Amino acid sequence: MIGIYTHDLYDGRERLMPWKTVLSFAEYCSSNSIQITVFSISKSDLRNYMVGDINIIQVSYSMLESNLAQNNFSRIYFPVSKRSAHRVYRFVKSLSCEVVLYFPGSIYPLKQVVKNLYYSGINENIPYILESVFPYVFLRRLIELKNVENCFVFSEGTFTHIEARVKLNKLKVSFTGYGTVDYDSNWEGNPNNFLISFGGPSKLRGWIFLAKAMKYVEEWSPDVRVRILLRNDKGFKSRHVTKVHEALGALDNVELITKELSRSEFMANIREAQAVILPFLLIPSELPISFHEVVSLGKKVLSIDQIALRGLFETNLLLSRYSPRAFAKLIIHQWRSKETMNSSEELHNYNWERMSIQWLEL
Repeated sequence: MIGIYTHDLYDGRERLMPWKTVLSFAEYCSSNSIQITVFSISKSDLRNYMVGDINIIQVSYSMLESNLAQNNFSRIYFPVSKRSAHRVYRFVKSLSCEVVLYFPGSIYPLKQVVKNLYYSGINENIPYILESVFPYVFLRRLIELKNVENCFVFSEGTFTHIEARVKLNKLKVSFTGYGTVDYDSNWEGNPNNFLISFGGPSKLRGWIFLAKAMKYVEEWSPDVRVRILLRNDKGFKSRHVTKVHEALGALDNVELITKELSRSEFMANIREAQAVILPFLLIPSELPISFHEVVSLGKKVLSIDQIALRGLFETNLLLSRYSPRAFAKLIIHQWRSKETMNSSEELHNYNWERMSIQWLEL
């Protein structure tokens, strides 16, 4: 029997990373008659989001060790970060079963996080500031433990960055999947006469950054049009959401849509756009499924250069320097050139079955 542990798997997050990775791996195991238990501190009933005979246990961190021992687990998949490595060291070392670590986050250089403060404030950046200043020695020490088989990361960029500092052959890169994309074929619209962006109201999604870039776009190329589908996610203060709405809503070249759309309506909007803008100031969890889904619909993606995105979709991902002026130039370039996606072959490696087999075979 094997288990996989996650810190915060809650209702409504089942399509987001890293929770989608946990769910998809559990579903693959169940469909192939491999007994698996999902351990989570969440109090949500997650069975609505899973297929097959999957055991879900709501367990505190302190109770996880005894549960693994009493039920003779042979392996546990356990999340880790630079910051948590020293905290979980003794716990991981004490386990009698095999341990496979997975690194759901990314690498956040301090210089980049400090830049983020201007566009997204201190509160959302505190976890990433702490993550950025922790030394790699704790992560290396954890991975070196005898009962740790491997540590999986989810992007080439993050792998290259960590491997250069940890230098252990236990570190592996593992590409995640992205699922099928459905859209409403009856949705009416005007294809290719706008660029599109979407996401929740978190400032780390780059909304204030994008608003500043669009002011330059408005000045240099007033014909550019951008449609933004802004979700009304729970958990954000009204003052925060209002500030994002005001920044985007004040722009003549931006159409801001805040009403709730069905999944098929949402995908139809993406399909009609010329290209997609995803101006993440940092990547909280690798890799956002939105990047894969956009490329699967034949759209190029415009984003900001950062470690997690390097090596991803070499020909279909356009990256800008961390500058509103530079990002504005990238937007105008795409609008005028109307470049389409080169090929869908880049999606070949991103497959849940392929990832799950890799995790099981090590």
